[in-house]
Amino acid sequence: MEKTIHFFPIIDVHATWMAFNPIQGCPKSCRYCFLNGIGMTKTKPIILASEEVAVNLLLNSPYYTPTFPICFFSQTDAFSTPDNINYVKNVLQILHEKNIKNPRIFITKCEIPIDFIELCECYEKYGEEFIFYLSYSGLEKDIEIGVDKEKIKQNFINLYKHNQKIIHYWRPLLPQNSRPELINEMIEFVRQYAIASVIVGLKVQSNIIDNFIFWPELMDNREEALNAECVWFKDSYKMIWGKGDFDLFKGYPVYQCNSCALALALKKVDRNAFYNSEYCLNINKCPEEQRKRCKNFYKNIDSTKIKQDIINYFKKVNYDMDNLEIKLKNKTVYINGIELKQSDITYLTQLTHLKIITTKKADDYYWNSSLSNNKPLII
Repeated sequence: MEKTIHFFPIIDVHATWMAFNPIQGCPKSCRYCFLNGIGMTKTKPIILASEEVAVNLLLNSPYYTPTFPICFFSQTDAFSTPDNINYVKNVLQILHEKNIKNPRIFITKCEIPIDFIELCECYEKYGEEFIFYLSYSGLEKDIEIGVDKEKIKQNFINLYKHNQKIIHYWRPLLPQNSRPELINEMIEFVRQYAIASVIVGLKVQSNIIDNFIFWPELMDNREEALNAECVWFKDSYKMIWGKGDFDLFKGYPVYQCNSCALALALKKVDRNAFYNSEYCLNINKCPEEQRKRCKNFYKNIDSTKIKQDIINYFKKVNYDMDNLEIKLKNKTVYINGIELKQSDITYLTQLTHLKIITTKKADDYYWNSSLSNNKPLII
């Protein structure tokens, strides 16, 4: 049977960053990966646009903002093939020549070549910033097919030696990698090198849920799982997110909210308005310095500027504003008289640093997330 291949937008905005995806598809085949559902695992990555065309699409996108972080190649792994690596190098060169300074984000389970790390060091001398998300779960090869855990561990060491910023992406946490001794072993290793860990449950979609036979309890809660932000194994959830704050992690920052971890790495305010939320107060293990950074920001919100920034965006994308009404209250923007895509809502959240409440387009597609008001399922 032929694969049904579906491509995501080359330029998009996700819950934490802009996404730059001119290459899509992955030769690996992690059983939980969303690419399984669209026929894009166990495949040679497909180039959808040349480097020059892709960069032009990025810079001309209505979502492009000079200060927004950009995640490179979230629909493939930038380091999975020599062609991918060469493409990435060419893109970085073009951005350098154009003096584009957005923070560059890479997520990988693959070996990062030393010469690529050294190239990033050279660009940093010009004020360019790189953050590497190392996706290291500790799962075995029957679930993460084609992944070499030892090479990921070496990435931590190599990047640290070259003074690169590392965020540990611990996803997903399943029954198979949730035993207390495994959790302690993981934290003791990554805290030597990483700024923080982002720990995520299992993302579930209808077109891949049948792959999850390794978790029978999830299959027994199929409908609830499909509607959840993600699914957590109850034992690990209690161990990591229970009371005691930094007791387990000895002061090492640990987050459910990816945008908060990225804000810490960038020494900026979180763009997704999690400050003083349930996540902020009772879940994320966030350093006091970062909490103060967010607190100080929200003392000085300019409501007039925020409303104008929103209106300017609607003008840029030619939205009908005849019935538009914008109100600000308690770190929240209420937008009435217009229907928005989730990508619009996500963009405006990051633009204003405020929660956006509005009417969402009924036919819009976007995976479940905390910004979509989905809640986690714990089983």
